[in-house]
Amino acid sequence: MKTGTEQIASTMEELASGTETQATHAGDVAAKMSDFSQKVREANENGEMIKGASHNVLGMTENGREMMTTSVAQMGESKCNRKRCSRKSSWIGWANKRSYQISSGN
Repeated sequence: MKTGTEQIASTMEELASGTETQATHAGDVAAKMSDFSQKVREANENGEMIKGASHNVLGMTENGREMMTTSVAQMGESKCNRKRCSRKSSWIGWANKRSYQISSGN
């Protein structure tokens, strides 16, 4: 049987050991949380870059659609001029329909 002093000393050692273990684990958790926060920041930055790139691609797609519509309309005008016809509307209608199909993904 331990004396009161020995029991107190033993309990204090156990408490010190437990406190040290908790401090180590708390430090590990803090380091992991810091890493996690950094990864979240990086993911957010990458998301913003993707958003900007997607916006640029959308702008280029719209510009390409407009140029294609103009080009097809000009081809229709050219064909009508060669045939000496006055019906440009069929080509322009086709160009507008095709433009709609391209922009809607059909």
